Amino acid sequence: MSSRSALAVAGVFAAIISLLAGCKTYEATDPGAANLADAETAWLEIEPNVRFISLDDHPVPGIPEVEGPGGSHAPRSARSNPDKRIVRIAPGTHRVVAGYTAYSDSGQASGVSSQYGGSSEDEEVEFPALAGKRYFVHLDVSGDTHNVLWNATICAQGPLGLPTKIISHSLRRIDHQTGAPVPPEQQMRPKRAYKQAYQ
Repeated sequence: MSSRSALAVAGVFAAIISLLAGCKTYEATDPGAANLADAETAWLEIEPNVRFISLDDHPVPGIPEVEGPGGSHAPRSARSNPDKRIVRIAPGTHRVVAGYTAYSDSGQASGVSSQYGGSSEDEEVEFPALAGKRYFVHLDVSGDTHNVLWNATICAQGPLGLPTKIISHSLRRIDHQTGAPVPPEQQMRPKRAYKQAYQ
């Protein structure tokens, strides 16, 4: 079986599992891609732990900011909430503003419950999109629930349909409440991500 056939089969199984589990897929088309054929567009999938604020300075109608029930009960992994948010976009350079969504974990598996109120900052990243490609809004997260450090990235789809190579760079951090830029020395970001973002 070719790799392309294997990906198609995997996609069909994922769709069947989603239907059986009662999952929902939110899909929308960015205005810049409205008059383009599918083969002329790219797809941007927003991962479950991402608080999605905007694409190219505008919210995307039909795409919720958070998945699932939202608030402090928003789950943090695709396993606990397999809903999908997908935006059809035109080729070219795009900017995404995203943060880390709030969540609570009852700790049934680990025995340790945790709760996180969501990041106080959002990050604006820029990336190039090519027609026919799929990209993911992804968070690189470290730390713990009291000192969550994270970095927003856009990853290109790799083998088996998984996000692999980071293709974005950070433009700035923004205060989630006020919209004001956050100075680099005050940002809640992993040191490795800070270096990557400003090199």
